[in-house]
Amino acid sequence: VWAVAPLLYRQHLRRALATVPLPRQLTQGDSRWGVQCLRALALVSSGAFLGGLVTARLRSPESENGNSAPPALDSPEAQEADPSFLLAPGNATQQPHLVNCSAFSCPTGYVLRPDAQSVQMTTARWQSCCSVVPSPQPVDSGSQVAKGSCTEFRCPSGMQRVAGAAVSTDSDAPPWSSCCVPIPTAKPAPAPSCAGFRCPRRYRMKDGVESLALKSTDLAWDVCCVPSDDIPSSEQSTNVSDTRKVAYVWYLTKYHLTSYSCGVLVAIAMLQDMYRARANAEFVVMHTPGVNPPHKPSFEKRGVKFVEVAEPRSRGSHQWVESFTKVHTSHLFQYDRLVFMDSDTVPLSNMDELFDLSPFPVPMACPRAYWIAQPWFQSGGPCVVDPYQLFYDRYFKESLEKNTGHWGGEMDYLNEKLKHVAPLLSGFYALLTGEFCRDDGAYHKWSDFFGQAASWVRSQARMIHFIAQWKPWDIPNAASLRRKCPHMDPELLEIYQTWWSWRSKVC
Repeated sequence: VWAVAPLLYRQHLRRALATVPLPRQLTQGDSRWGVQCLRALALVSSGAFLGGLVTARLRSPESENGNSAPPALDSPEAQEADPSFLLAPGNATQQPHLVNCSAFSCPTGYVLRPDAQSVQMTTARWQSCCSVVPSPQPVDSGSQVAKGSCTEFRCPSGMQRVAGAAVSTDSDAPPWSSCCVPIPTAKPAPAPSCAGFRCPRRYRMKDGVESLALKSTDLAWDVCCVPSDDIPSSEQSTNVSDTRKVAYVWYLTKYHLTSYSCGVLVAIAMLQDMYRARANAEFVVMHTPGVNPPHKPSFEKRGVKFVEVAEPRSRGSHQWVESFTKVHTSHLFQYDRLVFMDSDTVPLSNMDELFDLSPFPVPMACPRAYWIAQPWFQSGGPCVVDPYQLFYDRYFKESLEKNTGHWGGEMDYLNEKLKHVAPLLSGFYALLTGEFCRDDGAYHKWSDFFGQAASWVRSQARMIHFIAQWKPWDIPNAASLRRKCPHMDPELLEIYQTWWSWRSKVC
């Protein structure tokens, strides 16, 4: 400062002082007098700065108490628990030091003392800095708050304010003892009954069962609901005179034949009996040569038609090794429109609206595979397929008649061929089981998207896909499902219970 200040400010000093009436030495341009003034000022400032450092060091809590660092002020609880905030019993004669409490946060029910700028610290900091919250004062509106009222008091955690209570007159009693009471524990939820259950589409509540209590093993829709005679107009075909030939389609191969055959039969039974599919919709199961579908009498009883198809030349990998079989849907030319589903899916609602998706032919329209990078669709259904010779020759024929190379499964091939032409349905048409499992990466994808609870998502969804290790025939009961998903929404258990119930009826 001594050496540099005159050099930095010499020219500026001349110009600044030219307009100010000062001693003759400055007004005549002689700046040596000003330089000496600056040097003197710098010397005084440096001395004051050094003196302040020495004084602060001598007066710091570190010098008084011998602590390596001042105590933290993060919270009252931490301060009260930190022994550095208390004077040691052996130092009772020590002169207490002054502290500034202005930045201190007092506990609930206490406020900073009026003299918080300079307080003698003789005990825990919150006791030195804080005092009990005074009784509320009258508000500006003219309405009076009774002296000692608990109206403005904030109760400790786990307690709630008592309406109309007043602060105790006992000065030794803390305010919360007279203003607050423990928050009561929640009452047990009432036993579920049919009164709070909403029947699925095309079902209505049974007469006289509103007060019927449900057991934990009951399926509510089975106990509380019966098929409705009145089909809502919103769920009827948009074309009542529709003469097209339409069908729901699945496929079976030798791969886990018994399990997948039961899965198809459950889906057909639910569409026919529970969701009451339209009368002109047929049910078709494709199968490769040498496959004799189990449960064939049950299929035939429901009017299911079997169609044998050739083994495709293209192959997938692992469990998708025979998945190209579903591509045969594209040349069932005897139908105008088909809705295809994999055998490990289960309908959650009527899906007849897919037959009316568009008045013109579409090669394939599938739900978006919302859990992976886009654009990408999933071909496990429900997929709308219009058997059309042009589409078959252009997009599908090659994979059935030639080995098109190594593919993980038919979904990779179909996305490669159709990613620029296939209409995408909402991914909401094909939920993953992870939607209702907190331990899964797809948890509450659609709840968050729609801003609705899981129960709403379940009531509106059309189908769920039991992908990977979620197959319902491999998870035989609720205990197994809880081991698979320890933190699941009740909707997931309800879906599995529904599938198990239908399996016991039809398989």
